[in-house]
This record gives sequence, C-alpha cells and structure tokens, in this order.
Amino acid sequence: MDRNFYDFLIEYDKYHKANEEGIPTGGIEELKAIYKGTPNIEEFVVLPRNVFFEIVGDTNKATKNLAEIIDFSEHIAILDEE
Repeated sequence: MDRNFYDFLIEYDKYHKANEEGIPTGGIEELKAIYKGTPNIEEFVVLPRNVFFEIVGDTNKATKNLAEIIDFSEHIAILDEE
C-alpha cells in the first residue's frame, strides 16, 4: 500500500471524528493535497483493535499455561548436572 494513502486514511479518520464532534476542519481537498505525491509503497498489517487485543490476550494465556505446566527450573537443574 502507498504510505501516502495510509497516512491520508489516518488523517481522514481524525477529520471525520472532529467533524462529528462539531469541530470545523479543512476540506477533504486540502487533505488530498497534503498526501499527494510520489507513491511510497510499503507493507502494512492492519488489524482492528479488538482483534489485536484478542491475539495479545490469547498469546498471554498460552504463555501462562505453558509456565504452569512446565517447571523450567527442573530442566535447568538437569542441564547443570551434565
């Protein structure tokens, strides 16, 4: 995705929220002019916030469960004996 387009989408969202709250902002044409230019292609991973929190929560649960199942100190002691 073009980095300029990504930045445009972020700023557009801010403009949209400000307009909903009654805060006057510049026109969309001004915003387009700011981010117009040579494409700067980059790779992005865009996740909705709730999906991101779900992934992070699942990762923490998996780590916690592994630590509860395996006592790593026992395995370190075995390595020390060798």
